[in-house]
Amino acid sequence: MISDKTFNDGLQMQVETVLELLGVPQPELGPMIFCLFIANDKPGLAAHLYQLDYMPEGKSELMTALGRMFAEKHPGLVLVAVYSVLEAWITQDPNAPSPRLAQDRREIIAVNGSTENSRQNMATVEINRDDDGNIVPGEVRVTPYAPGSQNYTTSRLLTKLWTGYRQARQPKAKATQTVQPQASHLH
Repeated sequence: MISDKTFNDGLQMQVETVLELLGVPQPELGPMIFCLFIANDKPGLAAHLYQLDYMPEGKSELMTALGRMFAEKHPGLVLVAVYSVLEAWITQDPNAPSPRLAQDRREIIAVNGSTENSRQNMATVEINRDDDGNIVPGEVRVTPYAPGSQNYTTSRLLTKLWTGYRQARQPKAKATQTVQPQASHLH
């Protein structure tokens, strides 16, 4: 089990990573998944578990496979939290067919955190551009996990990762041999 403080500190660490990446000319910031794990009762951060050029259509299946992959490749590690870093667009226009297509769209980097017992936290970094088109990090908003709080969002993708992780860690059922009863004839 991970403490609320360690979970929220992990979110802050991911935000700092994003801000560092945004400070680099022409940052290469695609979707990333980071995992916080426990090994021998000591927390550690795996470097990004997975990075994509874009998030494909089958992203739910991808995240489930990612969870299984982590559990299978690292059977001695207990995964306690995962964080995703994704580019997104937001809008205030409820009639927009998609935030990406809205006239008032704003670009953000969303950092979501999730634990296996469904605690969630989130941060957003607003993206602005200067006159030359270079990225300039804007306002950072953090919604830490707080017990009993209704002010959080659920990351469906991270929930899928946990599903795959749990599936891979379940004990494998032993094959049982079924014996068919033989018909007997009494004479």
